[in-house]
Formats: sequence, C-alpha cells, structure tokens
Amino acid sequence: MRRWPNERCSDAGILASTPPACHCSPRATAALKRHVRAFEVAVTAELRHASTLPNDRRSCGWIALLAAARDPRVGCVGALDFVNTGARGRRLLSDRAADSARTVYDSSLAAPGGPYRAEGGGAALVAEVKANAERWDVLAHAPALRERRVLLVGSANRTEHDSLVTALGGPHAPHLTAHWWPTDHSFSDRRIALARAILDWVRGPCGL
Repeated sequence: MRRWPNERCSDAGILASTPPACHCSPRATAALKRHVRAFEVAVTAELRHASTLPNDRRSCGWIALLAAARDPRVGCVGALDFVNTGARGRRLLSDRAADSARTVYDSSLAAPGGPYRAEGGGAALVAEVKANAERWDVLAHAPALRERRVLLVGSANRTEHDSLVTALGGPHAPHLTAHWWPTDHSFSDRRIALARAILDWVRGPCGL
C-alpha cells in the first residue's frame, strides 16, 4: 500500500497502488489497472487540496470516498468501517471536552513507537481535522457518490455508517453495497469473510 502525506487513518479504503494478484482474463486485468490508476490520480489530487500536510497519511476510506466524489473517472470506491472525519472535526470545534480528549488520544498515537508519524504530535492532528472539517465531511459529497458504485462494510462506527448509507439512498440504493457486521474496528474475527465480500463486490457490482 502506498504511503500518502499525512496519517489520519481510522477507517480503511479500497485503494491500492498496484493491482492485486488474481487469475483474471487480460481484459479484466487491464480494466483493474485503469481503475487503480484513476484511484491514484484522484486520491493524490484530494490530498493536495488539504491546507496542511505535515504528517504521514495512508489509504483511508473517507479520503477514497472524497476522491471518488470529485473525480468522475473513478467508478468504484469502498470504505471499511467508515469514519466521517469532517463531522468529527466539527464536533471538536464546538466541544472543548471532546477536543481535549481527542488531543490526548492522538498524542498517544503519535508518541514514539506509536502507529502515527505526526510532526507536531496529537495537537497538530487535531488542528488539521478542525481546519478541514467542512471540506472533509463526506456526507456533503453524497450526491456525487450516488453516481459511483460504493461498498461500505461497517463494524464499530454504527452511527457514521448508517448516516452515509442513508445519504447514499438507503441500503437498497442501486449502486450501493452495504454490510454491517458487529465486530471490532479491525474485523479481527471476520478477516476471511471480509476478503470474500470485497472480492465478490469487485467481481460483481464493481464490474471488474
């Protein structure tokens, strides 16, 4: 997986820098490569829009969704246990207790040996989210996402998952595949099922 400037990942996106190995026909392989290139262009452009890019960001579901909404060349996009970073940023702007708690939490993640690499530590990560709260609200881009084939698999963030499903037209919307599996954020006990669900979507509704 390619490493992008800034690490603010809670959810994961269906995005890769190279096509996965598969026993595909030449036509399917070529189509997959076209989708991957479009994803890379779209996500790189989305990250360049950010007002601050001091840290190290990996593929996130909400970034993939924003990129897909803004680039009509992207036909398929997915997010695993979606987190609406923009909505969370708005809450931090209005709730001092939440802002303080998030700063402490992100500081622990950005500490030496932690999973985040962040110049400025947790305070910088929180400041970045608050500064981009409106731009990073995925629900604001729902009209464009309704034109894409979207996969959502939720596991821990039920409110955010349900809000996006509703914004995209509900669980039976024609271009939406949505699953809710009550497990942990990492899908620890559903990894094989998750891999199968993604492959079924790629080969089915996504059309690759």
